[in-house]
Amino acid sequence: MRESVAVVHDLVSRFAPADELGAEHRASALAWLASTDDVFRRVKPASPPQHLVSYVVPVAADGRILLVDHINAGLWLPPGGHVEVDEDPALTARREIQEELGLGDAGLSRSPTFLTITHTVGQDHGHTDVSLWYVLACTGDEELRPDAGEFNAVRWWTRAELAAADPGRFDPHLFRFLAVLDRDVMFDELNRRTGLERLRAGSDRFGPVAAVLFTPNGHLSVRAGCGGGYEVMILDDRGDPVAAGRTVDLDEIAGTMLDLHQEHSAADLAERHTYLAVSDPDVAIEALWHIITEHGEGSTVPIARAAAANPVLRRVWPWISHGTLNLYDRRDRPSLVKRGLAFHPAVGGFRVRPYGDGEIPAAEPAETAIARAAKIAASWDD
Repeated sequence: MRESVAVVHDLVSRFAPADELGAEHRASALAWLASTDDVFRRVKPASPPQHLVSYVVPVAADGRILLVDHINAGLWLPPGGHVEVDEDPALTARREIQEELGLGDAGLSRSPTFLTITHTVGQDHGHTDVSLWYVLACTGDEELRPDAGEFNAVRWWTRAELAAADPGRFDPHLFRFLAVLDRDVMFDELNRRTGLERLRAGSDRFGPVAAVLFTPNGHLSVRAGCGGGYEVMILDDRGDPVAAGRTVDLDEIAGTMLDLHQEHSAADLAERHTYLAVSDPDVAIEALWHIITEHGEGSTVPIARAAAANPVLRRVWPWISHGTLNLYDRRDRPSLVKRGLAFHPAVGGFRVRPYGDGEIPAAEPAETAIARAAKIAASWDD
């Protein structure tokens, strides 16, 4: 493998995918990098037809995002450009923000934080970009010298403005990136406040998380809350939710993590941190359905919401594994499930398979899959 390609392969191999699509893009990029050294654009506009790109997302101290109205792409995009032959992608990032915006690289992240594979359709020939996304920390007051030949306009966007805009006017993965950015910022801050080695970002059994702390007695997950603040859930070593709550105070969450690390019980944690409440089974199940339907991965959210709307399925424990919605009887334990079923995505809908059933069922539309799953779950009471 060419040395410059090996550098990129190493970068990509160290990515922790934030969601199922991220895992697919990482696997595809690694396979591509292992199969060829022809990964840099050699000839404009698109030779080879798949090549590396470095994006740089300037982020202001108040959370605003700088985007450019790209003439060729016809979209609002992060600044950036194609990686030259044998160029380190980090050098590409530095070069592009200087050439395109006149910005320095003092706040540039040392490594990319996000990876995407996108087929582009601009004024030039369509091609596939394998993009490495870097973050540039800014004040938001920097003087900009945009390249008029590249951009119609350049502007800072607030999160509210982005949320209200037509998503079709942006890179198709921008909003996934912003979710990862928010989780990374929260993780970095919690890591600074706690210094706990077991703390990490990524996902738990119910979907993406900003930070998760594993201990011998269980784990604590933190998510950005619906409507602001942070949602915290504590699960015991069997995987059962034992306490949950919402707070806007990261110091409070950091304190909860430190106490959990010291092996305080759920009752102790709820007494010491009043935003938490000990969960009975009914409350716990409702909390898990909320996480999966409101904070889950895109591919599982529609079927999870349909299942949650069914009164029979709403009473059982939900969890996610490899893009599959799983349900099991509340009398079972996650480590020993006797009564459970899974919705396996398939062409034409889903295959509803009860645990322990070796038969591979036919795929069926979501509506009938939900009805059959409810019939199976109702039989667990017999």
